[in-house]
Amino acid sequence: GGPKVVAGKPLDPAYQKEDLQLLEKGLPNLIQHIENARLFGVPVVVAVNKFTTDTPGEIEMIREAAVKAGAEGAYLSEVWAKGGAGGAELAEAIVAACEKKTNFQFLYPDDWPIKKKIETIATRIYRADGVDYEPAAERKIKLFTEMGLDKLPIC
Repeated sequence: GGPKVVAGKPLDPAYQKEDLQLLEKGLPNLIQHIENARLFGVPVVVAVNKFTTDTPGEIEMIREAAVKAGAEGAYLSEVWAKGGAGGAELAEAIVAACEKKTNFQFLYPDDWPIKKKIETIATRIYRADGVDYEPAAERKIKLFTEMGLDKLPIC
């Protein structure tokens, strides 16, 4: 919802000062990523790459949204500025999440056909309303199935 961010280019001035309304516009993206990760039955830890211009209010808004969406928490990553110490709290949170009992699962069983796997990913992860296949894709799916590759996971 905000100004464009381009790798290697300076951030737009809008991102240089606290703007909780602008930040709030980006939260649905964070929330969807958390929801997607939780579909796999594992704990989610959010890493916040802290910029020097980030404010306590912005960080708190991210933390609250992350926890409300089901994350274990949101932790600062300041490794670029503080070395290893800048990632210690995040690392501890990740270790704690890894030690929890999980119910890891793929979104589909291995024995599903390729198209059903693709459609499951498209609808559950990307929120698509379906999948249309070009003829070339149809041919590849048929070939992969004939080769016995249809039992492999799809990402």
